[in-house]
Amino acid sequence: MSRRILLRKRPVGGGGGGGTLTFAQEQAATEQLLSAYSFDSLANVRAYPVSPTVAMRYVWESATAPACDSAGLGTQYSLGETRGSGEGNAVAYQSDGVCHYPAIDTSIKHDVGGGAGSLRISIPSKSAAGTGGFFSLPIQGTLGLGSNFPFIGSTTQSGDPNYLGNILYCKWRQRFNPEMFQAFEESPGVQTSWKQVIFFGDPPSTSSDEISIVVVRHISDLPTMYGHTATGADDVYGIEATKFPQDILGCNYGEGGHTYPEPPCFHYLENEWMEFLVRIEILGASAAAASLVQMWVNGLLVVHMPTARITWGSVDKGIGSFHLSTYCTNKDVTQVHSQGETWFDDVMFSTTPPPQGHIPLESLVSRMSNNSRAELKTFGGMASIFEDTELSTGSQIINGYAPKMVYDSVRKQLHFTGADHHPDSGALFKHVRQDLAKNEWKYLGEPSWHKTLATGVHGYSSIAIDSVNRRLYFIPFNSTTVRWFDLDADDTTNSSNWNALPSHGGSAGQPSAIEWFPEYGSQGSLIFIGSENVTRRWDKASNAWSVLEAASGYGSTWTVLQYNPVLQEVLMTGNLNKLRVINSSGTITSKADVTATHYTYDGSGYTGLWTVDPVSGLYVVVTDPTTGRDCFKYNSATDSFSSATALLAERPLAAFSACPVGNAVAFAWATNSGGAAAGMEILKGT
Repeated sequence: MSRRILLRKRPVGGGGGGGTLTFAQEQAATEQLLSAYSFDSLANVRAYPVSPTVAMRYVWESATAPACDSAGLGTQYSLGETRGSGEGNAVAYQSDGVCHYPAIDTSIKHDVGGGAGSLRISIPSKSAAGTGGFFSLPIQGTLGLGSNFPFIGSTTQSGDPNYLGNILYCKWRQRFNPEMFQAFEESPGVQTSWKQVIFFGDPPSTSSDEISIVVVRHISDLPTMYGHTATGADDVYGIEATKFPQDILGCNYGEGGHTYPEPPCFHYLENEWMEFLVRIEILGASAAAASLVQMWVNGLLVVHMPTARITWGSVDKGIGSFHLSTYCTNKDVTQVHSQGETWFDDVMFSTTPPPQGHIPLESLVSRMSNNSRAELKTFGGMASIFEDTELSTGSQIINGYAPKMVYDSVRKQLHFTGADHHPDSGALFKHVRQDLAKNEWKYLGEPSWHKTLATGVHGYSSIAIDSVNRRLYFIPFNSTTVRWFDLDADDTTNSSNWNALPSHGGSAGQPSAIEWFPEYGSQGSLIFIGSENVTRRWDKASNAWSVLEAASGYGSTWTVLQYNPVLQEVLMTGNLNKLRVINSSGTITSKADVTATHYTYDGSGYTGLWTVDPVSGLYVVVTDPTTGRDCFKYNSATDSFSSATALLAERPLAAFSACPVGNAVAFAWATNSGGAAAGMEILKGT
């Protein structure tokens, strides 16, 4: 007997797929792109590689799906063991006398992508598990390779000529009609659910492969993932053994009495384009609980499984193919329901991070409550990025004594420059950058002029940024010349991308701090305090230096300059704990000396820091390890300190660097005590 299932109500939120880049621009921004699919027409569904074109080629069995013989699908293709050049890529099935198949839909597409169509797959009424059909290709997008399928595998397989690396990224956009969120059933009262993307081993792709990693809808409308191991067991990428939660968000099985409120949980959206990014990193031995599987949805990390089991080696070399699907395991063919439909667009595979339209940092901040901290997980091997590999002594990290990052609001990138605090020229100077759209840290190289310096590098607050005029400023140790980097230059930090200002006219030594003050002067100014304890100003309009304070009294070792965009002032302090602010007219106002409770410098490289909350205008203070790694907020108007939200972990043997980003504060920490490690924390509110 058939049963009609009613739709459940669920929240509808903003989506739109995120971002302003076209799909072509996203592809161009992805360094190691494997394949991309725009689904613009039946004649060509693939955007990259551009040649040859890839048409929709339908596969069906006439014996079980005779309706497909007359459905206008064109030539009937096969789907065989070798995935040859003459085989198909879209599988059709019959249900209740009707042929159902993946179709190009030109009426619904992701607009920002600039394409002409999308791939629509349905879940028809009175249909079996996979009746809507599926689209499938090798991850590199090429047929006719025989047994030479490119694959993502273990680093132990790097000698294989078809080895692509051990990390795979897959990004796509997907839209769901409301009927996709009804209760599909295996039997009365027993629900099943649909899959979205399945990552398989070497083609042909089936669930009996050694490798089967699945993006799936939890029956409570939560996007999540699981893996199918060689033993036949499901390896659920969450904390609950069988229920597919989003535990990285604090959304566990049974959350809210099984109502799964948002937040902490994250639900699908109806009739909105959503952006999905899956990252799979194969680590350890085959079937070992050592691989890392992650998924971001609309920029939010919803799956983080650092002990995923991925089996490879005896049947499948590694991940080699994929399905786009609406497969519902054991779905009851007698169930009557409204037709569910979903659309795929802008699908891409790569071995390096693609840009996300929804910025992960911004998505994280949007869900944070005020006065809270959260961890931001990033790509790019942050621990190795912040490690100094040229020295066997010292801290062996580049942000010791260097508490300041800067944020380019135009390109949405964090910049940091620094080196190990070491008394010789062997220290490795690094200019590193985090692209927030790619969520990736990258080392940009070491400029040739650094190695000409007679001594090593001391970081301090020697970096400043002018996003409007596209300049990153840095003053090297033992130099009177401020260098500036073109923020729109290519990704190589070399001499041609660095320029120089006139000498500031003082003595060389430890350059403690510089800061950009956009409201000071007609074109903005740099504020500088060096080891001679003199406060100077460089006026951009006149390209000239002048002295603001002849005897500043901040100290000669540890000095801080922090621009406040809310109050339009720069705070000035140092290891002697004098505290002043300068306004856009150049007026300097003294504040009470910093007391011992709020000290940020104890002589070690694991210093504290001063930064600013870009919403309230309150300064954020993290004290040094000796003082206690406590957190405070400072109100310059009332000249008063009060307690602030604590760090997620004190990490006394870690160096912290920070800067305001959007409406939050980003902290980067690094340590090489017991091995290189690094990470990021985000503070929202004070």
